[in-house]
Amino acid sequence: MSHPFRGALALLVVLGLTAAQAEPLPTRAFMRDPQYHTVKISPDGRYLGVITPHEDRDILVVINLADRKILSTFRLTGWYADVGRFEWVNAERMVIESSQKYETYAGRYFSGELYATNADGTKRMALIGQSVDNQKLSSVAATGAKSRNAVWFLLDELEGVDKEALLTARYFKPGSGRFFRPVVERIDVYTGRTRVEMKSPLEGGTLRTDALGRVRVAQGVDEERQDEAIFVRPDPQGDWVDASKLIEMYGEDAWVPGFAPDGRVYVVGSVGGATAGLYAVDLKSWAAEPLFHTAAADVDWVRWSFDETRITMVETNESGANRKYLVADDAHVKALRMLDRSFAGEDVVMTSRTYDDQKAVVFASSGRNSGDYFLFDLTTKKAEHLFSRYPELDPEQIGPRTPFTMKARDGVELQGWLTLPAGSPGKALPTIVLVHGGPHGIYDTRDFDAEAALYADRGYAVVQVNYRGSGGYGEAFEQSGYRKWGREMQDDVTDATRWAIAQGITDPDRICIAGASYGGYSALMGVIREPDLYKCAFGFVGVYDLGLMYGRGDIPESQWGRDFLVKALGTDEADLAARSPVSGVKAIKAALFIAHGGQDDRAHPEHFRLLRKALDAANKPYEWHYEETEGHGYNDVDNRVELYDKALAFFAKHIGAPAQ
Repeated sequence: MSHPFRGALALLVVLGLTAAQAEPLPTRAFMRDPQYHTVKISPDGRYLGVITPHEDRDILVVINLADRKILSTFRLTGWYADVGRFEWVNAERMVIESSQKYETYAGRYFSGELYATNADGTKRMALIGQSVDNQKLSSVAATGAKSRNAVWFLLDELEGVDKEALLTARYFKPGSGRFFRPVVERIDVYTGRTRVEMKSPLEGGTLRTDALGRVRVAQGVDEERQDEAIFVRPDPQGDWVDASKLIEMYGEDAWVPGFAPDGRVYVVGSVGGATAGLYAVDLKSWAAEPLFHTAAADVDWVRWSFDETRITMVETNESGANRKYLVADDAHVKALRMLDRSFAGEDVVMTSRTYDDQKAVVFASSGRNSGDYFLFDLTTKKAEHLFSRYPELDPEQIGPRTPFTMKARDGVELQGWLTLPAGSPGKALPTIVLVHGGPHGIYDTRDFDAEAALYADRGYAVVQVNYRGSGGYGEAFEQSGYRKWGREMQDDVTDATRWAIAQGITDPDRICIAGASYGGYSALMGVIREPDLYKCAFGFVGVYDLGLMYGRGDIPESQWGRDFLVKALGTDEADLAARSPVSGVKAIKAALFIAHGGQDDRAHPEHFRLLRKALDAANKPYEWHYEETEGHGYNDVDNRVELYDKALAFFAKHIGAPAQ
């Protein structure tokens, strides 16, 4: 295999993009949106489709691989409209899902409109959705652009079917906030005409197809029981069968990827609250065969063979190798094993491949590498570098990200990730304890973390622990954090801090604690419960009054959200107050920096106002930053850069890390 080289296609010049920047690495290099976040090859291998930011939008660029020049670009108009996802439906035509950036939450969210274009930019049309009439596309077919009360998603591109694809639609009654049972429709991607294939047996949820594009799995809510359910179709042409017993067998987070070649159903789930494994279950006898399970971490994803008839690999968040191969005699597995050897230390996936299985686009990433796309020839076994997600970030300049395992004070085993400055011996360093949000179901992973990498670039050790209540380590571990906010969950963060001190990694006199959302809550509770451990705290879009969560923000707006609050927090008002940062600010000795967005609908801005009021009443000094137009996280890159520049100045002031 040839040595992968770092290069760039003509796209860099055409769009006026810049190459790698000199040291020191600027904050913007970490906080910007990725330069390339989707790259897929056409089924015949002639073109690349690439999503990249240009001006104020994410656009789709098509590159002719014969001459490496841009063939066409596709850009949406209208309020915050971006190209969010695309799939090649055949060798010339793509279907595009739109996305929007919302102030309420940082990030992009699919908005339910679909479009189509040929690779050369011809025959563009708005296919279906609520806002497609607002788009100004050339050659928009008059038969397309049906506006309905539904949000639309591409379900299956139907490999080998040239002119059609499957869509799933979630219809809703305007003003009701309620979605009805999803409908599957077949669409002609050249005319926009649709016909109904079927309706899901369940409300909301997820539908999955098999290798031939037949809908075989539905997960959602049973209307009669008003409870989570799983329905499957053992006979692809037959009736739905209630397989909700799988939830009893494998927990409320169980999910069904599809069917095995012998007719059994694959299930990813937890037995007795343990970590989630992969199982094959006979739906008649309910006999189950464990295909893979490890006590170290959940199976969090599965990979299929090229022909999509069997699962060949699982991935976990284990401290060591996170990829486990289940079969050996498979072309996909053989290719990935070879790539694993060539890209040692990196996680490699194929984003797309040609129908003849001769070429593929490969994405390689690691804790130090934000990600590179390669064009891989499966015949010659050679890879050609195409793009880096963050071109300014050279992995050699990024500090190592390594796993650690430790025990909490009560003996519970915890896993986490340590990021160090590049070239550092890792001893007696100023340290930032970075607490992930969520908190339940979310967890820190082996993947590149831009915030942790930024802090390490400035000379800090970064400690991230998956405290009890985090996802990734089994249902029982996640549930062990329920009603433990500010107590055992916080003790785990404290114990991870003391572990880093005991290992000699951390200078005990130079520690800050930081985080966003629940992490912001934990940062404040950290300096309240351990006033002499941390020198400073940075809380971003945090929740600071647990009782307020029942009355403000979007969580209590749904029955699911209200049930979650009762389960995770409890309802004892005195207890909620005792575990709220607004009630404990008098104990704070550390320096504080708090930041929030005025449009935050998850951690309502009232949390920020109440915390400031409590700090003022207690005569506690603090720094603060507020962006009226931002929400639960900052969408605007300039706003993110300004915020993290202030945070870095705050850290440097209080724990004295030298600027690099």
